[in-house]
Amino acid sequence: MEAHFHVSHDSDDEAHCKEKKDDVDNPEIADFEKAISLTGYGKYNYLLLLTAMIGTIGHQCDLNGVSFLLPSAECDLNLTQRDKGLLNAVIYTGMISSAFMWGFLSDTFGRRIPITVAYFLDAILNICSSFAPSFWVLLVIKFCTGFVICGPVSMVKAYLAEFHGQSSRAKVMMCTGVFASSANVIIPGLAWIIIPQPWSWELFDGYIVYNSWRIYVLVCAMPSLLAAFLMTFFLESPKFLMAIGRNEQAIDVLRSVYRINTGRDAQTYPWLPQIFATMQEYTHIQESMNVSIVGVSLCDMLEYTQFQNTTEVHQEGTGHCSVRGPQGDVVTSYPQMTEYANQLSRYARPTT
Repeated sequence: MEAHFHVSHDSDDEAHCKEKKDDVDNPEIADFEKAISLTGYGKYNYLLLLTAMIGTIGHQCDLNGVSFLLPSAECDLNLTQRDKGLLNAVIYTGMISSAFMWGFLSDTFGRRIPITVAYFLDAILNICSSFAPSFWVLLVIKFCTGFVICGPVSMVKAYLAEFHGQSSRAKVMMCTGVFASSANVIIPGLAWIIIPQPWSWELFDGYIVYNSWRIYVLVCAMPSLLAAFLMTFFLESPKFLMAIGRNEQAIDVLRSVYRINTGRDAQTYPWLPQIFATMQEYTHIQESMNVSIVGVSLCDMLEYTQFQNTTEVHQEGTGHCSVRGPQGDVVTSYPQMTEYANQLSRYARPTT
């Protein structure tokens, strides 16, 4: 286990501090990248990609599916050219009106819950739109659809990215573009298969004629419904949890992903959580100890071996204590070092 702790006053250590400054200034970024990479790439990532693909098809159905049903719905709903234009545009109006709201919800409640709720509401609205008896009812429902689907359109990408390390993140983002392009082939294919069919049922004493274009709308609701169902089995973004200070939950998520991807026990996840999980905690500890910890190499600490066996704490006769690791010593006052050790012990795990 390589753990670097340096509090020193000579020129060599000052040069070392300058090299490490960027890592100390933002430990969360470096540690998250290392932590997520140690979860591996496996079943969890593949299932998440599959769910994202289904969800992408769902919101592409909302954005592009209306244009395919308008020629068939024209007679049933007595649509004018103006009405057709409004039906195509109103979805984007709904998206624009809710964009800031979804950003707030994503940063407040996380990614998973808003995505799940939005997909579920989108499916319900699409099912309702298949029963729309008039243009105005369909227009209002489509506005609400746009209002709801704005969240998943962007949040799914963030959610995906936060479960992948730097080595695979760019590829995953490229996959989302492929999903959207594929959906733009699937949607007209469904319309080509379903809408020309001579299906027709009279509902509510003939008030609504449920024909092929309504079935097409109903089918377009299924991807969002399936995506909402699948999202209930996934975990919250560990990046979001770390950002709001829920570090223990983030560790549990990372261990669960590690277990699913590798098939190993979650407790064998090879990561010693960072001491300063967020900049807020880092600042608090630094101020409470009144000591400049300028050379902490947190990335090295992530390679967990046997920390407790390679770190020794000695009290010296001068009223100071020394923490001795493989790379050097830290000398500071005994009360300060006690506080520091307490912070460290929060994350130390017993060796086996």
